Amino acid sequence: MVYGPRDTDVFQLLRSISKAGCSKSAGERWFSAIYVVDLVEGLLAARRGVGGRAYFLAHPSRFS
Repeated sequence: MVYGPRDTDVFQLLRSISKAGCSKSAGERWFSAIYVVDLVEGLLAARRGVGGRAYFLAHPSRFS
């Protein structure tokens, strides 16, 4: 999930999930998030990096 200034889509998604609740049978759902500026910096750094490498760009914590 990418979030940043003037973003309303992520907020709306999280708000609707919060209102709907989760059934216990579904279990916890985890997702990764990254701030848009951090994503752009990571993409630019990867572009300057060595080819053939994999990068995981996200906040170090996971969210439920």
